[in-house]
Amino acid sequence: MYFEYIAERIFETLGGNVKFIFMLRNPMHRAYSHYLMNVNDGIENMSFETALKLEKDRISTNLYSKRYYSYQDRGYYGRQIAVFLKYFKRENMYFVVFENFIENKKEISMELFNFLNIDIFLDINFNIHQNKGQSLKYQGLNLFLRKNNIALKVVKKILPIKTKDNIKIILKKRTQIKNEINPKTKTKLQNNYYNDIMLTQELTGLDLSKWLV
Repeated sequence: MYFEYIAERIFETLGGNVKFIFMLRNPMHRAYSHYLMNVNDGIENMSFETALKLEKDRISTNLYSKRYYSYQDRGYYGRQIAVFLKYFKRENMYFVVFENFIENKKEISMELFNFLNIDIFLDINFNIHQNKGQSLKYQGLNLFLRKNNIALKVVKKILPIKTKDNIKIILKKRTQIKNEINPKTKTKLQNNYYNDIMLTQELTGLDLSKWLV
């Protein structure tokens, strides 16, 4: 959805009779969650505020930077949806707010099945786990565990797969800390996104007023 050429490529490959499901998350939360993921993966060492300040220059450098450091830019959903509407019919698009889906999984899932003309004959578990954006207390430990080093190779060969997975879960739980976006930064992002949120509402028919609170 984010990259400009995607809609045209889909159209040229599959034609115009394609259905799309767009799940849109609060762009401020999405941007910060994206940032935390990069920090935990060891590919971001700037503060969120500095990364936002330098984002425009960073993502214009190369494709790698645009893919990984487009924290704010990816949240302009309206302009991205407008590109898809150039190639595909509005009735073949289903838009859902991520936060609404978390609160009403079963109801929205049933609407999605109906949109896709899928008949459901089996019981479905709607108790879906939601990953919450968190960062790690000990980034040095995080980077060590992710590096391809001899010590880890030896441990991986000795320990059973189940034991290794359990260790990862324990370490992650004990080293994670909850993070919230700085209120001033959030307000600034809301102001930056305002016009695009209005456009997204117009194109999708969704009520996105909660994103501006």
